[in-house]
Amino acid sequence: MTADADNGLGPVEALRLLRRVLRDPDLPAGQRIAVAAVVLQADRGTRRAWASYRQLARDWHVGPDSIAGALRVEPAKAAGGKAPKPTGKGLARYLRPGRRGPHGSREYIVLAAGSAPESGALASAPESGTQAPASAPESDAQAPASAPESGANLKEKKEQKEKRKRRPKVPPDPRVAEFIDWFCEAYRSACGRGYIVQGSKDGGLVKGLLKRLDAADGDGLTAMKRAAEAMLADSWGKSRASVGLLASQINAWLNPRGRGTTGRAGHGSRHVPATVNPGEYDGLTIDYGASGGNA
Repeated sequence: MTADADNGLGPVEALRLLRRVLRDPDLPAGQRIAVAAVVLQADRGTRRAWASYRQLARDWHVGPDSIAGALRVEPAKAAGGKAPKPTGKGLARYLRPGRRGPHGSREYIVLAAGSAPESGALASAPESGTQAPASAPESDAQAPASAPESGANLKEKKEQKEKRKRRPKVPPDPRVAEFIDWFCEAYRSACGRGYIVQGSKDGGLVKGLLKRLDAADGDGLTAMKRAAEAMLADSWGKSRASVGLLASQINAWLNPRGRGTTGRAGHGSRHVPATVNPGEYDGLTIDYGASGGNA
């Protein structure tokens, strides 16, 4: 162990060690990051690094449980012995705990790459250029295994696409075109000019209104025509008539409270009678002589 600390940590050895750490199947992802973080900040000459749980959690966004699982060292009393007991999975494999420092920090010594035991898939990982060709047949043998799976996925996607094509489409509501044609004629009769249909915008508004009025009135088409007639009969509505105005004021046009020469549906002005008595209006008697006005 002392020899590990005496020998420097070269860049090639550091990369090999990091590869082992990040590919270690016995360490969860969070613990791999915690061990790799210590290796990365180790001094290349002394192989020593100072780290604390708080620092690793802040710099590497690793949870305290993951850091403890990789680097935990039980105190001597808790371990039931005279010396602290390393229990973290990353210790004795990649790191050796050293002195305790202030504010919860601890010194860690990076072990030599050759002293780190390998297990599982790591035992077959090539470590030098002479062993690299040995892994080529393995990768070639594994390649065909994934081909049937990708082919099955493509076949499944193709079948799903065919099902979507065969799925019967909901036929368009013929009442949408019927209402728009009727509205264009009614608009021409009331306003003396043609109505410019706003394409899919008007069609979508009519379709939505028909559904809602079907549920509320039972016959959406008849209710819409009745509301459109009320809008075109109102001077304010006629000057601004459109399918959009009909949709936005549908409640007012379905239940108009009055229509005036300048009144808005639901806000109609008082209707002035065409003929009134010269001295009387709206129940009031006007005495022009007494007021000094024209007799």
